[in-house]
Amino acid sequence: MRKCLATIRDSKEWDVVVSASLRIEVLSSIRQVASKLSSLPGRCGIEEETYYWTAIYHLNIRLYEKLLFGVFDTLDEGQVIEDASSMLFHMKSIWSTLGITENLHSAIYGWVLFQQFVCTGEPSLLGSTIQELQKVTSAESGNPKEDLYLSHLVCSRQTIGTDIHLGLVKAILTSVSAWCDDKLQDYHLHFGKKPRDFGMLVRLASTVGLPPADCTRTELIKLDTLSDDVSDKIQSYVQNSIKGACARAAHFAYVKSHGERTHALALLANELTVIAKVEINEFVPVFSKWLPECMMISAMLLHRFYGERLTPFLEGVSSLSGDVRKVVPAAYMLQEELTQLYNCHSKSKLRKPYFHKLKNYEVTDKISYIDWISEQNYITSQFSGLLTQFNMSISHKRDYPSVYVQIEKAVKPVMLDWLISQHDHILQWTRRAFEIEEWEPLSVQQRHAASIVEIFRIIEETVSQLFGLHLPVDITHLQALLSLIYHSLDTYLQRVFDQLVDKKFLYPSAPPLTRFTENVMPVMKRKSLEFSEPDNKIVKKLDELTIPKLCIILNTLCYIQKQISATEVGIRKSLTLVEASLNKRSEIETDEAEVENSLTHSEAVDELFATTYDSLRDTNANCITKTRDLIGARAIFWDLRDMFLIQLYNGTVEGARLERILPHIDSVLDTVCSLSYEDSRDMVVLSICRSALEAYVRVLLDGGPTRAFSDSDITLMEEDLSILKEFFIADGEGLPRSLVEQEAKQAKEILDLYSLESDMLIQMLMTASELINMGVSSEQRRLEDAQTLVRVLCHKKDRNASKFLKRQYELPMSTGKNTHTHENLDHL
Repeated sequence: MRKCLATIRDSKEWDVVVSASLRIEVLSSIRQVASKLSSLPGRCGIEEETYYWTAIYHLNIRLYEKLLFGVFDTLDEGQVIEDASSMLFHMKSIWSTLGITENLHSAIYGWVLFQQFVCTGEPSLLGSTIQELQKVTSAESGNPKEDLYLSHLVCSRQTIGTDIHLGLVKAILTSVSAWCDDKLQDYHLHFGKKPRDFGMLVRLASTVGLPPADCTRTELIKLDTLSDDVSDKIQSYVQNSIKGACARAAHFAYVKSHGERTHALALLANELTVIAKVEINEFVPVFSKWLPECMMISAMLLHRFYGERLTPFLEGVSSLSGDVRKVVPAAYMLQEELTQLYNCHSKSKLRKPYFHKLKNYEVTDKISYIDWISEQNYITSQFSGLLTQFNMSISHKRDYPSVYVQIEKAVKPVMLDWLISQHDHILQWTRRAFEIEEWEPLSVQQRHAASIVEIFRIIEETVSQLFGLHLPVDITHLQALLSLIYHSLDTYLQRVFDQLVDKKFLYPSAPPLTRFTENVMPVMKRKSLEFSEPDNKIVKKLDELTIPKLCIILNTLCYIQKQISATEVGIRKSLTLVEASLNKRSEIETDEAEVENSLTHSEAVDELFATTYDSLRDTNANCITKTRDLIGARAIFWDLRDMFLIQLYNGTVEGARLERILPHIDSVLDTVCSLSYEDSRDMVVLSICRSALEAYVRVLLDGGPTRAFSDSDITLMEEDLSILKEFFIADGEGLPRSLVEQEAKQAKEILDLYSLESDMLIQMLMTASELINMGVSSEQRRLEDAQTLVRVLCHKKDRNASKFLKRQYELPMSTGKNTHTHENLDHL
């Protein structure tokens, strides 16, 4: 028989050498032997069992396995054909021939599905594998004959040079278990990008069991109960996978750091953060069913791995370099992620036997993970005994600070030094930026100066870099930061304020008081007012501070006003985020000085902000007021001085009406409205309106010897005042009517005085003089005060008024010498 089989196996001899007659003879011999064997009874007494079931089970099982592979689509090997169910049903007809039972079918079919999943990676095949193998593992052993039959189907498996014989079903389960074990040893590598498959893999491992630590044992570890074997197995998976993931992350960070010129520790922290997130969201929730401590183990391993590499770096930190700015935030974010990882199951009770295993994760090089736990404040009374066993006291914690404490102690002094250096740098830049500022708008939309944009950019970068370190900011750092902001902006604002001219320097001095006379020579009537010029410094400033430039300065101040608030809000928000980050981790033991400097005292923080920003807002408001007033004063009292103060009503009212000036004022308004921001436009227009009405009042009261008003002139002047008011109201599109009326109130009241008879005005003046003699006076000019009344009488074209002024105050005529006009009014 063996000779015949050997002849068939040699295909060359069978096809070429062996003759046809010999072939018939060989096949006949095999048939005779097969017929004889087929007539022999089966060994196990199962119905329809033949001798072949056990005699050639290797061929039967292999043949059935090949037939089962036919359920897969040839074009898409990861999919089962539509007629798979029908095919499997019809295959039952050959079970009796090949010795296949229900249980054996499920095992072989599960094995076929598993192999196809390994080849294709199709998740649905893994699910089907689990279903089939669950039928095998959950089947009750109630048929001794079938159990006897299956025991004859023996496979060999080599382990550490030793052949171990297993039953076919057990061999299938062991092979699947070994594959699961291999993948779980580095689940981050195999399932980091496919976490959904991880849960199904663990289900498969739970179905078939896991290989024991002792390779000579054949009994698989069942996951249906909690035991030390299960815990140790899951623990080994977590340790090995985290170790492998960390090694790959370190290699990746090293290689990438050379290409991106970024410190490897920053890249490593980012990679470990990704690992921690996947561990939290995908892997630990699955493992925690059998090992509640896996959260803590993962956090400790990652913490130790990174801490051992970060410590030497922190010891060399001496300045806030580019590497420090990148490494420290990344390290701090990693620690927060690890804290969250540890917190996830902090409320679950850890089993006491497992406490002793934590010692394996202790780090001897300045970082202790048991210390880290206690610093995170998650060690309750249950841990006290453990700490005693490890001979670790609270005072010992001072020698082994956590990464949090290490980072803070290394970087906080450097942060303060950096803020101080930034303070000097920004002040120098502020002065230089202001000196080269030409007060030109950045663009049509951005109508403020470029210098202030750069200053706020540097401030924002400083704030961003400080809080970008993700470190707790104590009261000292906040003081330094706010001092930097205050002095840079205050320096800028003070320079703006000093560059401006006080509007009082633009007001001309009052001309001499004279009385009206009808015998005035024509040449004297035409004599114009002459104003003394301010000193050269004021004139030089005014030449540089044109109306367009003043508008840009005002826009810049309004921009500062908004940005000051935005900066304050941004810093407060950053502080809130930092405090929220601190609250995520547990209390860390700090000394009394750190407690005093902490920002938990909201009152101290609020006082710092109030002191800094209220002062800046006040200074900025003063600059806005001075700039706004200067725009109006310059437009009326400087650019339009001749038209308004000299030509208006000069000689006669009818010949020098206000209408001549309005086009020039309108041109000024067009300029300021086109350059000003919308929210500050009314402010500028109001300033020009106020200055125009103020100049109008000066014409009425301090018009000089060339102006005298008759009763008929008052009507024209009232019309002019009404025209001026309507000009600024602009049919409702300009200033509010109520506001303009309020500003024009004094001019209206003065015109009302001109409408009174001279005798009435004289009587009012005498009454006002008596009040002055009695000690009742006012610093401001009022309608009824003596200064206003005497000026109305001086400009009133009335003989009685002229006689009274000559008799009472010895005022000269408007044609006379008038260099001593105020001497006789000193007693008013």
